[in-house]
Amino acid sequence: MQVKRVGIEDHTAVLKACGTGLSCIDRIFFFANGQKKVGQTLSLLAKCFGPCLSSANPVPFYCITRHSVAEDSGWDNCLSGAVAGALRAASCEYSELHLRQLDFDTSALNSVDFKQVYAHILTDSNWQTLNIKGSAFYQAAVVPVQLQEEQAQQEVQQKAQQQSSTGSKISSSALQTGSVIITGGLGSIGLLTAAVLPKLGVRHIILTGRQAPDAAKVAEIKQRIAGQAKVHFIKADISRASEAEKLVEATAKIAPPIGLIHAAGVLADQSLLNLDEAKLEQVLAPKVSGIQHLTQALEKFNLSFFVYYSSLAAHFGFAGQFAYASANAYMDAWAEQQSKKGNGLWVWLGGLGQVVAWPPNTK
Repeated sequence: MQVKRVGIEDHTAVLKACGTGLSCIDRIFFFANGQKKVGQTLSLLAKCFGPCLSSANPVPFYCITRHSVAEDSGWDNCLSGAVAGALRAASCEYSELHLRQLDFDTSALNSVDFKQVYAHILTDSNWQTLNIKGSAFYQAAVVPVQLQEEQAQQEVQQKAQQQSSTGSKISSSALQTGSVIITGGLGSIGLLTAAVLPKLGVRHIILTGRQAPDAAKVAEIKQRIAGQAKVHFIKADISRASEAEKLVEATAKIAPPIGLIHAAGVLADQSLLNLDEAKLEQVLAPKVSGIQHLTQALEKFNLSFFVYYSSLAAHFGFAGQFAYASANAYMDAWAEQQSKKGNGLWVWLGGLGQVVAWPPNTK
């Protein structure tokens, strides 16, 4: 029997060739291509679920991802995070799908025993994400932990001291003369955050979004902040690199940016089988593209903090939130990756699911 290696672009032809009932397939392996855009890969992944659901007995579906340690590999190293979030959401919507993720660490790819991997997935199905590094297997799991607020604060402070060589606070002069950018600044989370900043000493707040505020929103902003800080609005679509760059340039003319709070996001629940690449991009753009473009645009500034609002959907998945879960999971992976590079502290907090990287330029 000859086995032909088929690219993911040919997934439709492969599934058709196997018949609508998929009776001749024992297992499906989908290779996530990190050289494609995140939306393209996730769109192809979602399209594969339809034929699987048409089968009376859905077969196990494995999505293969990889972590590449090489900076110039051309691979999107955060894609595996996005896939993990997507599979969690898809599993919530269609529990009959047997969805699994095999994530390979390419730094130890030569020492992987693929016969052992296949034997493992045949005999043990009590997992959804399996991280493989050489001969070692790691299963991702959410473990309940009871943690008091004071204890949680102490643990965050200890982690900050371990990962930050300075551990210093932002000076009051920097807070007074610098500015803080809030993306999604006109949304509820953005405005709640903006209302807190003046109490911390921030005197220049830059709210940004795709639409300019109307009279009612302007009145709400004035009521929340009540003259404690100067509030500026700059219209920008951060999913576009050129507009993210212009946003930062305009901010610098007002006051040098000292921090970014990324609260932008689009929540557009959609049935998995009705998703297409355009609908996916609508949700992915502000978080996936936005985080990339903002990081690049702010590289030349010595920021004191970088805060990202994520979601519990990334870790638990919710029906109809295939795109939203994957977007936030991508952002979580990005923040953790930055932390591992020494570009700040990564902390995951419950509730709103805030992902915090602070400070990004600490060496």
